[in-house]
Amino acid sequence: MTNSTFQRSALASALSLALLAPMAALAQSTAESQDQQAAPTPPANKKSDKKEESAQLRTILVTGSRIRRVEVEGAAPVVTITADDIKRQGFSTVADALQSMTQFAPNPQPDVLYGSRTPGAKPLELRFFGAGRSLLLVNGRRVADYPEPSGGQSNFSNYGNIPAAAIDRIEILATGASAIYGSDAVAGVINIILKKNYEGDQFSARVGGTERGGGSFNDFSWVGGKTGDNWSLTYSFENFRRQPIMGDDRPFMNSSLDKPRTIQNDSDRAIGIQEGIGIRLIDNDTGMRIAPPNGAATCDQFSGFNLFHRQNYTRTGLGQGTIKDRGYQCGQLNDFGANTLDNGNNNQLGNLYGTWNFSDSLQAWGSLAVYETKTTHQTDAPFVDMLNDGTWFDPGMTDATHPNGRNVTSAIRVFTPREVGSRDDYRNHTRDRYIDFAVGLKGKLFDDRFDWEASIGRSQDKTHESYLQLLPGPVNQFFLGPNLGTTPDGTPIYKLDQQRWWNPLTPAQFASIATHAVNEAKSWVNQANASVTGELFQGWAGPIGWAAEVEAARQGYKLSPDMRLVNGDFGANDDLGFVDQGGGSRSRYAVGTEFRVPLLSTLTASVGARWDSYKAVKNASNVSYMAGLEYRPVDSLLLRGTYATSFRAPDMHYTYALASSQTNRVEDDYLCQLKGAYPDCGFQTQYTHDALVTRQGSTHLDYEKGHSFTYGFVWNARDNLSITVDYWYIYLKNLIQDISAQDELAIERACAFGGSTSAGYVPTPSDCAFVHTRIHRNPTSNALVSVEQGPINKGGQRNAGIDASLKYALETARYGNFTLGLNYTLSTKYETSSHPGDPWRNERDDHVRSRVRGSVDWQYGRWNATVLGTRTGGLRSAHYLNCIPLSDGFIPPYGESGTDPNGCVDPLTHLSNGRVRLRGAPAIFWNFGLGYQVTDDAKLNLYVTDVFDKADVQDPYKLDYSYTWDNLYNQIGRAYSLEFVYRFR
Repeated sequence: MTNSTFQRSALASALSLALLAPMAALAQSTAESQDQQAAPTPPANKKSDKKEESAQLRTILVTGSRIRRVEVEGAAPVVTITADDIKRQGFSTVADALQSMTQFAPNPQPDVLYGSRTPGAKPLELRFFGAGRSLLLVNGRRVADYPEPSGGQSNFSNYGNIPAAAIDRIEILATGASAIYGSDAVAGVINIILKKNYEGDQFSARVGGTERGGGSFNDFSWVGGKTGDNWSLTYSFENFRRQPIMGDDRPFMNSSLDKPRTIQNDSDRAIGIQEGIGIRLIDNDTGMRIAPPNGAATCDQFSGFNLFHRQNYTRTGLGQGTIKDRGYQCGQLNDFGANTLDNGNNNQLGNLYGTWNFSDSLQAWGSLAVYETKTTHQTDAPFVDMLNDGTWFDPGMTDATHPNGRNVTSAIRVFTPREVGSRDDYRNHTRDRYIDFAVGLKGKLFDDRFDWEASIGRSQDKTHESYLQLLPGPVNQFFLGPNLGTTPDGTPIYKLDQQRWWNPLTPAQFASIATHAVNEAKSWVNQANASVTGELFQGWAGPIGWAAEVEAARQGYKLSPDMRLVNGDFGANDDLGFVDQGGGSRSRYAVGTEFRVPLLSTLTASVGARWDSYKAVKNASNVSYMAGLEYRPVDSLLLRGTYATSFRAPDMHYTYALASSQTNRVEDDYLCQLKGAYPDCGFQTQYTHDALVTRQGSTHLDYEKGHSFTYGFVWNARDNLSITVDYWYIYLKNLIQDISAQDELAIERACAFGGSTSAGYVPTPSDCAFVHTRIHRNPTSNALVSVEQGPINKGGQRNAGIDASLKYALETARYGNFTLGLNYTLSTKYETSSHPGDPWRNERDDHVRSRVRGSVDWQYGRWNATVLGTRTGGLRSAHYLNCIPLSDGFIPPYGESGTDPNGCVDPLTHLSNGRVRLRGAPAIFWNFGLGYQVTDDAKLNLYVTDVFDKADVQDPYKLDYSYTWDNLYNQIGRAYSLEFVYRFR
């Protein structure tokens, strides 16, 4: 980062803080309430509790520090959301509640998307640094990563299996914290704190569903606890079931016919939108569809199929304006009707936490969490493409024109749920079993001057994925029968069984050609921890707080894909993508210390450092440090700031992924320039062709490293008014990301002929040596043979912004009590560089620039109500900078000027008809909750989420399914639920 850039950032943030300063504050009463909530309640009936209880109320432990302190607010800004907040605001899951917080990126993995490799998980993305660059803690302890890698590349934490019923509160530190917690905490820490020392029992039953259909759910939970003279036990159980929302439940997006007019192409506008394929056979010699026998009667046998007349429209050139007949096929109107827009869930979750007091200064504790979550999902109908889109001569395909048969190709047949057996059989299923066990001792030393704790534990997560898969061999045998030889030109001869092809199969017949492939994965972490904290001595301005910690851990993972998938029994890997394979383990050791030093009665400094060492394929260690200042010129005002360095050890799957290959279409820039055709390689088929691409992990990855800082203030303007404002900045270099085969080929060309890649990057000698080992060519012809791609240390990312919050409480005798909460996050910087030394690219407009979250709580006698509103700034269209429509509405394809005189081409070298620059309007959602205390022990609650039903907001330039702005909006729409809560005394 240049000095001028830093000065501009600092100046902009300082001005913003100066403008907001007159408004800033944090209510003392609110702080005291949060302070008491944060402190764990001691066991009842303990004779020496008074002294301990007083100490616990005076000092608390807050995420971002190992030192207990009196104040809730410290040098680092921490946001807290309580279990009551989650419930009152209408959320049924932890993931949904956290997703609404302004520090998180919206909807990082919508269920509606094609190709998700982790449909059973719910990742969250803090500060737009990716799901794997924030650290999830439960009760301050690390948990196992989700076993399956996101996108087949990197591991992450799963927020989808955390029981809402067991939660006491969640603390969010959205800045670098490696000096306290080690690797992964580069963008922040989410610490989920479960209920402890609970007294009594509470039962809750909640049922609901969506107004548009689908998504009905029920949630039953039991939370309780018992205490004795020297023991306590807290337990919670939750059963959550939610039905999936299917494409057919949302008719505005279940079909290709739902594409908005703004993206309809020339053919759509001239002759109507073409239906999706149900059953298709094509005569290879004429290009005509082979019509179903008996026409519509044949197609009508299949639920959702109908006879469809396929036509082609020629917009320009030879035959301009003509419509060409392509024959008839069985089409389908609801192409995406069987897709799950919101996955189904069946979760059983249980937690236990117990303590045993040996004495006033020694306590044992233990915790056990056992979760099983089952997910149903579907993003594509099962289908067969006979002979992998190959051609055969069929002597049974005869008519007056073809008395001896014909050449057949592109034989595609989609299977309906009725053929498979049931909707449930049609879907894919993922089961996730998570177990976390820990035991520990904690106590006091030197007349209660120091608190110490030591613990050991294991966290383990196992997934089992079952998905429907067609078997090419049985499929070919079932429909085509044995090979009958070849024609003189070498075309294989088969005779299609038309009775089977043109009639629905029975479930038994379908079962004979299909199977459920099973992928399994496991991850785990064994860890031991010892810490001590307390006051070292009395300094010149107050006691010197100190904490120290020692950690040791062993973590690992293993992917066990179905071997039939690995062996290619389900078809070519280029159809199925890379197969996720790999596994390994590594050890981690860490030592950390932290000091909290009052410099003056109004000024306190915090400093800390931590050493982490990873024993893996590439052993490495790292020292992280942090510093913070808290200045309280008056009791009502806190000025604060932090600086910290961060690091992230290479992701497990980035390191240990085994090789997997597929065929990809690439542009051979090197050969193109060698033959004198560069840069017009993309228009010539001899330079754009299929190549074997292999992906695997790398054992030579370096740590990602960076730093972050925050500064801002907390102001107690009045007893009932509070505002905080903080500027934050996070920088990370050596980002580990996959480099694609195409990028490697671009670097190879630049290395061979000089200059830069088409993206403007000038490769270094080490880059050239690297790609030379990954690209394999025929030594005689220079023809491309294969390319190896995978993770490398690339460039960097730096993000910055402003967080502001306001809390206001109003008590009235006549109308009840009101509490207002408002949170705002503004992104002021989002910049990336592809490689070290590259110029920084401003990508702020590619992402959400602002988020607002506001709530109003009302309490009056036995009634209470909550209104929650969230606003997420608009995003660019999915095809931002694609070609804009021409006067007749046609959107020309980017770069294809050779096929259309009005085509949209590269504006750097050619004229262009212009680009789409659409940015969507902000996404605004409202939730409403209403509660009535029926008796002292019984309560009824009504919740309405997405009050204004924003399910069908379309991205007018999204050229394919789902046609909606699914990275901002979901397709759930308005939903209702009713809850009954009863507390047993």
